[in-house]
Amino acid sequence: MHGEGVYGELMKRLVGAVIVIILAVILSGVFFITPNINGAFTQQSLGEITIGVLAPLTGDLANYGEGEKNALLLAADEINPIGGINGKKIKLVFEDSPCNPTEALTAATKLIEINNAKLIVGPMCSGELLAIAPILNQNKITAIGLGATSPSITNAGDYVFRDSPSDDLRAKVFAEYIYNEKKVTELQTIYENDDAGAAFNKYFVEYYTGLGGKVTKEEAYEKGSTDFRSVLTKINSTPHENIAVFSFPSETGEILKQSKELGINTNFFEGFEVMSDPQVKQIAGNTTEGVVYIQSAQANNEAATNFKKNYLARFGKDAPYYSAEAYDALKIYAEALKRTNGNANKVKDELYKIKNFEGASGTITFDEQGDVIKPFEIGQVVNGGLVTIKVVE
Repeated sequence: MHGEGVYGELMKRLVGAVIVIILAVILSGVFFITPNINGAFTQQSLGEITIGVLAPLTGDLANYGEGEKNALLLAADEINPIGGINGKKIKLVFEDSPCNPTEALTAATKLIEINNAKLIVGPMCSGELLAIAPILNQNKITAIGLGATSPSITNAGDYVFRDSPSDDLRAKVFAEYIYNEKKVTELQTIYENDDAGAAFNKYFVEYYTGLGGKVTKEEAYEKGSTDFRSVLTKINSTPHENIAVFSFPSETGEILKQSKELGINTNFFEGFEVMSDPQVKQIAGNTTEGVVYIQSAQANNEAATNFKKNYLARFGKDAPYYSAEAYDALKIYAEALKRTNGNANKVKDELYKIKNFEGASGTITFDEQGDVIKPFEIGQVVNGGLVTIKVVE
């Protein structure tokens, strides 16, 4: 009897110790082991939902990347203190993706395999999103691209979304404005020879010539170019009054600057959403004056007002372009996760059900291919500032 009593007492103490350990682990954030896409095992916290982020944190587009990162931190800090997603906090894991498809693929693979992210915000560039689309679809990882606007993304797969409208729509609106309202019947184009630039040029030329306009020359340059004199000399060899440019911020600045240096006096039309980037003005100076541009229209709702105010208050400066899109991506994920009780594997299906989400970048509804339709703003640089000419719904 005495032996049984000692044994019983030991068992009670053992069970009590196990309970204490279990409670301690739960309170500190439980970890469980899950297989990644290669069958290896990683740790994931039951108290967190990991969301990967692909953003241009370095390189020419780092201004956008900083804005995206700040906006996501702002959104997470609004979601987590009020209970997160059914008690689980959102954990953001950032990877640099400087508009390079190869680097994007490496970064996305790391987020999936090492960080066990089931949801991704970004990347920003079209070539990057197209590069990672196969592993997203293969491994059922949902991504919301931000500035990735190539028409090819429409058919990139069931797990690929974006909250910026496609270039084919932007090209159509811009071509119609230039031809019908500016009465420009003849022009030349300069574009970056990548997925985004070539696609935009293709659709713009198709729409513009379809209206009756004439494109006398199309000149492409390679990504990373800094000297555009040969391209501009070819353009200048043909009589012209108008040049449409489809390029990123630093390239746009150099094209405008070098045009002036070569004595090219013409009307410039910028089809990429870059004129709000400070790099353009820093490089080109007052040669930006008069440039007509198109970009997604800034939202004018309560969500946009609060986002701008809170971003300025926290970071001490205005939110760069595409920051609102990043903010909205996380807010939309949070909404979808709440509907799925925190199950990231079911988020994709919920995104297709999102209708008229009032975000900081505007009203968002994903169609059956993960695309959105938003209004565009057409403007012009006047006295060094961006002045809206019209908004096209």
